[in-house]
This record gives sequence, structure tokens and C-alpha cells, in this order.
Amino acid sequence: MPVLFRLPFIAIAALLTAGCLTTPPSTLFKLSRLSPLEADPATIRLAARLPEPLRIRDGDIRLRISFDGGTGATRLVEEYGAMIVRAPAGTRGIGEGAPGERTYVAALTEDDAASLADVQRRILAWRAAGIEGQGQLSVTATACADGPVPGGPIPLTTWMRTEPDEPFFVLARNVDLRRQIDSGSIGQVGSCEAG
Repeated sequence: MPVLFRLPFIAIAALLTAGCLTTPPSTLFKLSRLSPLEADPATIRLAARLPEPLRIRDGDIRLRISFDGGTGATRLVEEYGAMIVRAPAGTRGIGEGAPGERTYVAALTEDDAASLADVQRRILAWRAAGIEGQGQLSVTATACADGPVPGGPIPLTTWMRTEPDEPFFVLARNVDLRRQIDSGSIGQVGSCEAG
């Protein structure tokens, strides 16, 4: 779906899908106020909920940041695979899932959080030097299956949180992965054992 915001730094919520808008208006407002260059990478959390038998593994939820200041010296692209972390049931903004659903929360590793903080400093320094450029922040997710994937819709809901004392906010709600698979927008969901 990507959701694009024409801001000094563009935030994109692109989760396995393309071309479908499933982002609530409240999220559009939240993302319009989000400053990717000010968020503490160590506190960023990403979450996804899928029906069984689909499963998300370490590295399946990815955070990507890019910046193009117009020259090779002011251009960068970095991508980080977030690691699954424990989260209490009923986590603020996510709540309980329905029976047969799996919810995953992921965070950057210490090394990746430090790398992202360095990227933020570099971009802020370029901005301070008068280089406006264009930046993007995106979140993507992939999954595998523990068993045969049933027919019918495969709903995916995703969330993000940038501050530890704030609730998660929805990035995409009930995106039907089946439509994306059938249309060829994404590949078939593979077996977890094969990965």
C-alpha cells in the first residue's frame, strides 16, 4: 500500500502490499507528525498480527531509511531487520488478538539502533548545512507458514511505536495478503522449515 507523506522527510508504511490504502485517518495524522530524525532508535517498536499458521521470524520485519541530497556524498540507504521481542498481552494500542492469531513485536538490535542513530546525525548535519534533499522511512514485513495456508482472506495488521510511554498506532489494518499473492504483488508464502 504505500502511504506517502509530502513532508521534509517522507514516512512510508509499506507492509507486504502495494496499491491499497488500508491506513486509518488517525494514523495518517500520526505519521504526518512523526519525525524519523528525532525518534530514539532504541525505543522504536514494530508489530504485526497474522492468522495461524503464518509466522514472523527475526529479521522478517524490516525498517529502511534513505536520503538523497543530490550527490553521492549526501546519499544513503540503510535497512535493518528487527528482532522479535517479548511483549505483554494487551500491549497499549495493540490489544488482544482473536483466537488463531499471532501477534509479534520487534525491535532493532543494539548495533542497528546505534547505526540508525548515526544515520540520523548524518542527515541532520546535511540539513544543517543547507542540503534539503528527500528522505524516506519504510517498514516492510514478510512471513512464513508452519503448515498449509488455508484458502480465503489472510488479514495482516501492523503497528509502530516510537516512544516507550506511547501506545502503538496502526500502520495498516486487515490488509488481505491473499489478494496480493493472487495478483502477483508478492510471492507465495513459503514454509518456515524451508527458511
